[in-house]
Amino acid sequence: MSDYNRLGIIRFICEKECSVGEIVRATKLSQPLVSHHLRVLKESWILETKRNGPFIYYYLRDKKILYAINLFLELFKIQK
Repeated sequence: MSDYNRLGIIRFICEKECSVGEIVRATKLSQPLVSHHLRVLKESWILETKRNGPFIYYYLRDKKILYAINLFLELFKIQK
């Protein structure tokens, strides 16, 4: 949660389940960097995965995390 890129990934994923490729295109980050952030977020129990054929899709484990992120951003006046 302390990384701006992770916050961006979380905010993008909140809309729908996404593959790594979709996240790379949306965030314009490199695939290895996105994969690193996704691993950290999954190990932190923020994201969950499901497999559909050869693709792995990421989604928020609990939508309440968005409330916490938005509260944090507002509290510290961080640009969304």
